[in-house]
Amino acid sequence: MAYFFIFLPLFIVALVATFEARLPRFTSPFKLSHFFTLIAFGLMGIALSAILPLTVQNFLIRLVAPFQILSIPQLPIPNWVGFILCFLLIDFANYWLHRLSHWVPALWRLHKIHHADKSVSAATNLLHHPAELFFGYLVMLTFFVLLGMPLLVIIVYGLANQIHGILVHSNINYPTKLNHWLKYLVFTPDAHRIHHSVDIVEGNSNFGQILPFWDVAFGTYQESAALPISQFEMGLSHPEQGVAFSIFGLLALPVFSSTNNQSENIIQVKDSSS
Repeated sequence: MAYFFIFLPLFIVALVATFEARLPRFTSPFKLSHFFTLIAFGLMGIALSAILPLTVQNFLIRLVAPFQILSIPQLPIPNWVGFILCFLLIDFANYWLHRLSHWVPALWRLHKIHHADKSVSAATNLLHHPAELFFGYLVMLTFFVLLGMPLLVIIVYGLANQIHGILVHSNINYPTKLNHWLKYLVFTPDAHRIHHSVDIVEGNSNFGQILPFWDVAFGTYQESAALPISQFEMGLSHPEQGVAFSIFGLLALPVFSSTNNQSENIIQVKDSSS
């Protein structure tokens, strides 16, 4: 059963890919090498998912446990309220972790490979540097222990996040009405695609993992792109790209790419408008 959950993202990506081929939102030439690169990073993520619980998990829990702030299951609230509270807190933490990954230069160097894909699709959800996944694992596990998060909520959120992450990156032409109504509840592909824009200002918006509420609350939500879908470009700017879209090229991107980063660009944008 555990292996089923570990490999679930690949199964969902394969399923969604069949719909992307038949109902694409935008035209994007299929390249086998590009697809295999994304799958390779997905397999790296799966390997980490299997290794980390067996290596660092128990050590980190023992290290953090003495500093636990509270235990949410022991709060005097109904179980269903506690479940919703924990789900929202995890999504809130992911919002800030993602936002910091654009602000902090060292984190942006790791996170930028996720933005290197110029043809965003369901498989793009697999594109993360192993070092970024490792850092995110340490941060979120620490967060879970400090607040005494119930395992059930962590599992449910993890599954929801994986499924939503694949769908929100998908290149499927969803019905307009469905997009219109869903955008008030969860991030839709059209909204998240703005986050992958080559335009730095647009790229620094819509950080939310599942819920758009945090972006609305903290002023980082952008409902539509400046350009129509026919002219919209995704990926990193040319100085940021730096290397070829390949397994080894992307693994080396944090080291050999341009020293530019999103946090420096944010400052430049703000300075120019002041």
